[in-house]
Amino acid sequence: MLAEDTIKKYEMIHRGDRIIVAVSGGPDSVCLLHILFKLKERYDLTLFVAHVNHQLRGLQAEEDMRFVRDMAEDLGLPFYVKVEDVAKVASDLHMTLEQAGRYVRYSFFRELKKQLNADKIAVAHNMDDQAETVLLHLLRGSGMHGLTGMSPVSGDIIRPLIESKRQDIEAYIKENGLKYRIDHTNYEANYTRNRIRLELIPYLKEHFNKRITDAIAQTAEILREEDNYIQKKVQEAYEKICSESRDIVQIDLKEFIELEPAIKRRLIKKAIQAVKGHDLNIEFKHINYIMDFAQRGRTGERIDIPGNVCVGLQYGKIKFFLSSSILAATDFSYNLIIPGETYIGELNARIYAAIEASVQLDFKDRYKAYLDYEKLPGDLVVRTRKNGDYIVPFGMQGRKKLKDYFIDAKIPFDMRNKIPLIASGNEIVWIVGHRINEKYKVTEKTRKFLVLSYEGGCSDV
Repeated sequence: MLAEDTIKKYEMIHRGDRIIVAVSGGPDSVCLLHILFKLKERYDLTLFVAHVNHQLRGLQAEEDMRFVRDMAEDLGLPFYVKVEDVAKVASDLHMTLEQAGRYVRYSFFRELKKQLNADKIAVAHNMDDQAETVLLHLLRGSGMHGLTGMSPVSGDIIRPLIESKRQDIEAYIKENGLKYRIDHTNYEANYTRNRIRLELIPYLKEHFNKRITDAIAQTAEILREEDNYIQKKVQEAYEKICSESRDIVQIDLKEFIELEPAIKRRLIKKAIQAVKGHDLNIEFKHINYIMDFAQRGRTGERIDIPGNVCVGLQYGKIKFFLSSSILAATDFSYNLIIPGETYIGELNARIYAAIEASVQLDFKDRYKAYLDYEKLPGDLVVRTRKNGDYIVPFGMQGRKKLKDYFIDAKIPFDMRNKIPLIASGNEIVWIVGHRINEKYKVTEKTRKFLVLSYEGGCSDV
């Protein structure tokens, strides 16, 4: 039977499995459901039919939904449906329609899997889909991992038809007299994937290799095995030089610099996935930007990349964290603990204060301040700005309104209330990451130094 060898080869199904079957109503998913239903008694399977209406094709989508519901009913299988405006999701999350559709589908399948205590999710990708995916990734400049295409088994996802050609699926459909729905948008050359299917692959078959889908599938399998080996090395490196805490990933900078570029790139992607949940919209240029930043950046510097991900260098560490939580921070005020550590929950940041008799001044780190401890007032706090705040900026003589300083420094308006300030009353002692107060600078007469260090948060202004 079609797909049975693939199921056995990759041990996709075990006796007693509870499987969610993703069914769009097209020939591939109808074929998949029919095959699994025929194996139901042999493996003592519990099957659930899941369908997603993307609301992109109007009445046709409604008819697809009814078709799949009726098919599930005829087989005596439970039917579950998700109706979602995928175009709106794509707009809201800044995704392509294809990305948004996949996001909605798999979110629904996994939600259903949890609800039904299912073991696996079966999807109907076939060998032709595999060839399209590999070519799509190749044209986009993907690395090795992208050229492995879709794995037969990927966590809880199984693809029983991944080694079956479309023509074999069509033959199975005909032989078993199965009905199915046609999505006419699959035959419109409006999307890159459709053009690959309708134009590029037929051209390659005609002019280069009649068995091009087999050749690409073979290449993907070879690369997948090699990629698995590299992924093991990446995981070993991640466990050795990376740490996770409070939605922050830290990588040891010295160890990272010594790694091979191939491992570096994958570690960066893995760190981004850990803080963001995925690496959508992260391109090769962004990865290289981070690699260059790690090589040439200075402690205290930070950069932003797509998806509200912030990358910073602090004290021998590369830190990855989301900047969105910082932008949403509310007003705060904490008494500054001297000496000691003051935690700012709203920013997920800390200020360390130490009193020293002598120090080696390092003015390259803008997130560290050196102050004359004996000149300072005794009621210091760390807080957000308030009306009436002022500072005597370092290097100047007269006081300046904090608002005017922000304007002159071209600090974006929406960031001004997120920058922590060390203050006494309305007088600002240190605008963290920017300027100290001239009145409290250290001189040759300074006998006690207050050293303040800021870590965490994301204030790249």
